[in-house]
Amino acid sequence: MNAIKFHYFGLVDPEFYGIGAGYLPGSGITFDPPATQTSETPKYVAVSATSLAGVYLNREDKAALGALMRRLKEPIAAIGHSIFIFRLE
Repeated sequence: MNAIKFHYFGLVDPEFYGIGAGYLPGSGITFDPPATQTSETPKYVAVSATSLAGVYLNREDKAALGALMRRLKEPIAAIGHSIFIFRLE
């Protein structure tokens, strides 16, 4: 299991940058979903500002992300003002 899962909208697979991450369903990734896409509960979640705003998400994906966000507290870090890192308790 990967230590972090992404909910990310983007054009580049984070693996390109050496980030070994899995993806949560409904991530909105625009490249072919990697084999690491899973619904397993991660220890950390990285959520893009685009996803948090609900941009480009359909109703099902908004509901799934909303349910996840209700489990999260404040972000523990922000990367580039656009990716927020949360720890699942």
